[in-house]
Amino acid sequence: MKKSVHLPSQTGNQPVRVLKYNILDNLLKVHIGKESDLAKLVEEKGLKRDFGYIAEDKEIIAPIAADSQIPFVDADKRINLPETFLSYVWCLSYSILVLYDFNHKRMIGRSADVNLNEVLLAEEVASYGISLVRSFSRWDVERLPNPELYDAEKEPFIELANGVFSHAMTFILSHELAHVALGDIDEMNRANMANVYVSAHDRLSEEFRADGFATKTMLQCTLDQQTFTNRGVGIIVGVMCLLLLQSGLSSKDHPDIDERIEMAMDALELDETNGLWLVGLAGIKLWDVHYKKNLAWPQCALTPKQAFQNILAAIRKRKAEQR
Repeated sequence: MKKSVHLPSQTGNQPVRVLKYNILDNLLKVHIGKESDLAKLVEEKGLKRDFGYIAEDKEIIAPIAADSQIPFVDADKRINLPETFLSYVWCLSYSILVLYDFNHKRMIGRSADVNLNEVLLAEEVASYGISLVRSFSRWDVERLPNPELYDAEKEPFIELANGVFSHAMTFILSHELAHVALGDIDEMNRANMANVYVSAHDRLSEEFRADGFATKTMLQCTLDQQTFTNRGVGIIVGVMCLLLLQSGLSSKDHPDIDERIEMAMDALELDETNGLWLVGLAGIKLWDVHYKKNLAWPQCALTPKQAFQNILAAIRKRKAEQR
């Protein structure tokens, strides 16, 4: 029998509403005592203490850019969390977690332990999440895994997915907070007031800096291996969520997908066999399948790092062919 963990105080329309305070708790925990400490940003940079929770049943990428449901810090320096985007990130967090488990068991010779029904269900959850990018539809909570309504035996894995989701959102929001801490929002406001054009090159530089800032912040003071792994998974899944918003390989004012992925993985400084490479592979596989890229996936036995580098090279080859 399914149980609901929803409380009346948890406002919103979608199942992910039960986790909105988890996001902010984790964000505060990661940033405390650092350059981007939220209290410091409130005092020195004018960050608003409250946040906007946008509970609108809309697609993530809207025809009018201003209507898009992507987290942002507005001109008043308030963090805004669109609920549909949160649903999208949870779906991908759950799916990547299941696919990572599948790849890991297959790599260590335990394919018999894989529950193929769970893998297929995870792929359905991913498809639903990605569908929200262009068209909103209701979450089938009776059939698909979700953070609000589930069977008791599913709770351990749901809780794992909730943790991945919280860390992924911490990375994504840390990127947005970087624009406050590094003065990008102030520069944007000044440019708008003076009617000054900001070039795509300048915007691209800001995005690279924000990614680096977010990654550095999450990895600072990770005193034990478990904390490092948890935050590392969050960084990778956060990057993959940004990757899966688009089918294209290049962007004028945001880092290209291969650059963004490589930057995150390099910052983690992983050894050849670290399982976090498989987390990255799971995310790229979802992107490849959904957007029908038909990348050449390695068939022979490789270390996780070699497999990841091979598929990244395939993405770069495809990008070069399209220029």
